[in-house]
Amino acid sequence: MQGVVRLFGGRRRASLSGLVALLALLAAGGVWSYSSVWKREAEAKARMSDLIERFQTVAPRREGFEGVITEAQEIRAQYPRSPEARLARYYIAISEESLGRTGRAKGELEALIAEGDTLMKPLAQFALGRIYSNHGDTAGAMAIFKQLEESGAYAVGAHHPGGHSGADPAMH
Repeated sequence: MQGVVRLFGGRRRASLSGLVALLALLAAGGVWSYSSVWKREAEAKARMSDLIERFQTVAPRREGFEGVITEAQEIRAQYPRSPEARLARYYIAISEESLGRTGRAKGELEALIAEGDTLMKPLAQFALGRIYSNHGDTAGAMAIFKQLEESGAYAVGAHHPGGHSGADPAMH
C-alpha cells in the first residue's frame, strides 16, 4: 500500500490532471449523447408535424394518402419507440381506410389498441368504432364506444347524440 501511495504521491498533480481529463471526456460524451437524443426527438416531432399537415391537405387524392402511408411507415421505422411512431400508425390506419382498405385499417388500429398507450389507445378505439359504424356494423361500433365510455376516455354527452357524431373529421 505504501508503494502505491509513494507511486502516486509524487505524481499527484499528474494523476489529478489525468482524472480531470477523463471526467471531462466522460462528461462530453454524455452531453453529446443527450444532445443526439434531443436532436432525434426534435427531428421525429418535425417529421410528424409535416405528415399531419400533409394528411390534412390530401383530401380525395389517392396518391396523397399513399404518400402519407409511406412517410408514416418511415417515421415508424426510424423512431420505433417514440410517441411519433404510434401516432404515425394511427395516420397509416386512417389513410388506409380513406383508400378503401378497411381490413388494413382495422389491423393497424387493433395493433395500436393492443399496445395500450394511454393516449393513443382511446384515439385508435374511437377511429375503429367509426369504421365499424361507417360500414354498418352498429353492434361492433357500440361495443367499442361502450369500452371507451367505461374507461372514462370518452363520455356520451348531450351535445353529441350517441356520443360519436363526428368528433373525428379524419374518419368521415
